[in-house]
Amino acid sequence: TDTAYEIGNETLTGIHYFKGDVTIKNDLLVVGTIVVEGDITVSGNPDITLLPDAGISLVMISSGKITLNGDVHVEGIIHTEGEIELNGTTNVDEGAILAEDGVVHGVGADTKIVYNTDNLDQLVPGTGVPVWKIASWREVY
Repeated sequence: TDTAYEIGNETLTGIHYFKGDVTIKNDLLVVGTIVVEGDITVSGNPDITLLPDAGISLVMISSGKITLNGDVHVEGIIHTEGEIELNGTTNVDEGAILAEDGVVHGVGADTKIVYNTDNLDQLVPGTGVPVWKIASWREVY
């Protein structure tokens, strides 16, 4: 049976697997990978950041939809087999967003992504797969 999880106000290290939907409402320090078999919803004004000197170590992977609401700051890679909906202000600094079904800019969406080329030779934690390279680019105004 799928379960709904709420995480935040904590430090996660290693690989964390959730079977069910995950909600992040508060700050989260991460060195590792969050794998969700379901949807991820981030709301409020959380900072989802790396522990100091961790490098590119946060990866959020979802089989479903990822929704970012409010004023969200993320350091790392966000990947979903579904779509990502951005509502409010989203800052990905440094990292990347990959949505196989596309990115939807919702109400008041203001998005900034800082992509660090130094991370190209690194592996996605827990996967052995290289960090993705930009294959195409599209400016949305």
